[in-house]
Amino acid sequence: MNGLYFWVGGDVNDSSIIARKIKNQIKSFQEAGYNIRFVGVENRRNSIENIKWFLPHVYNYTQNEMVHAFDVIDVNNYGFVYIRMPTASPPLIDMLKRLRSGNSNIKIIMEVPTYPVVGERQGLRKIVDYYGESTRKKLHLYVDRIVTFSKDDYIWKIPTIKTVNCADLDSISRKKVCNNGDRINVITVSSYDYWHGYDRFLRGMGEYYKNESRKNIIYYYIVGEGVEISKYKKIVKDYHLENYVAFVGERFGDQLNEIYDKCELALDSMGRHRSHIYYNSSLKGKEYCAKGLPIISGVSTELDDKKDYPYYMRVPANNSNINMKDVIDFYSKIYCHEKSKDQIANEIRAFAKANFDFRVGLAPVIDYINSDKK
Repeated sequence: MNGLYFWVGGDVNDSSIIARKIKNQIKSFQEAGYNIRFVGVENRRNSIENIKWFLPHVYNYTQNEMVHAFDVIDVNNYGFVYIRMPTASPPLIDMLKRLRSGNSNIKIIMEVPTYPVVGERQGLRKIVDYYGESTRKKLHLYVDRIVTFSKDDYIWKIPTIKTVNCADLDSISRKKVCNNGDRINVITVSSYDYWHGYDRFLRGMGEYYKNESRKNIIYYYIVGEGVEISKYKKIVKDYHLENYVAFVGERFGDQLNEIYDKCELALDSMGRHRSHIYYNSSLKGKEYCAKGLPIISGVSTELDDKKDYPYYMRVPANNSNINMKDVIDFYSKIYCHEKSKDQIANEIRAFAKANFDFRVGLAPVIDYINSDKK
């Protein structure tokens, strides 16, 4: 069967986490026997193009390209189209109309990376999300299934395919083990936004280091860039944490692996409640598992349902400081027992392979494509 994969974001040749995910999804579709054609639309971002989002009957460059994305493709030759949902707008509906009129039998599947949508963004991006609400109410006229990482049975009146975000275990190496003595190295790798909430961890560190009788040294590697970095740096300065926090910027490949090798705990999102999201399946959390790292999360994830999984800690979904004593206790329960660090990392990675590999995550989508359901 032939399939189409559509994304607003141009090509997938960069090393961003979303580009890697798309390439891995396409690879998994191909391994399942489908011939996949990638259709990418460049997302031009400047002030004039952004203003056009709000003008009725005026489409910006990206919107125009989206409407005509399939004009040169005979969609009758394709059994399904997988769409990573772009920002909702009237051109999205126009594109779906053209798809459906071109092939009434094609299965239109749309992945919604985060649900609910409204609440995740701030500023102009938040206005765009609210503006798109009327568009989302029309999606059920054209979309057959929504792929979701939430627990919803229906989204915008459309039946869902529930799955999990995944990692490509073939391309992610397990971290090397280290001996840090009484030092606990913690890592986040992210594009830091307000809902990541790592200010909670930094303030918890600040309170911990006020106590002269502290038991362990906690050191935090902040990998990546984002709008919250300046706030994080101010917290570090205010609490005099310069000797315990490293802002290393963006790192990839061997440079990133070197930092992973030093660390023994990883932080998933700590502030999703700020965007009114209380269940989240993050890409980064799956990569942490693939590396062999225990995870601390401030939002409910798939791991909350794994009651006997020992390498996961949940903290409250609020703005309270993270208690470093709880972090130390979690670390001690994992690493201060009979199992070696190699055994622990191997167990976590094996769990990731069984639960979060792309072949596992796309299985329910492939089951739907192969079924007689419409």
